[in-house]
Amino acid sequence: TRTLTDADLLRIIALMQEYGSIAYAMARAGEFVAAANTDLALFEDSSPKRALSVVADYMVNRDR
Repeated sequence: TRTLTDADLLRIIALMQEYGSIAYAMARAGEFVAAANTDLALFEDSSPKRALSVVADYMVNRDR
């Protein structure tokens, strides 16, 4: 098996940024979170509902 060096990983990340795949993935994740929150709106307010919403928002908006 081949292992990635730090330089390999940095090159891969640079390519992903150059071709927009990171931005695309973040935008799609935001769309999924928005759709999930829309679906959650059908349910009464509760701690589990708020927890699901907070976790989903955190996953998309956390510091990178």
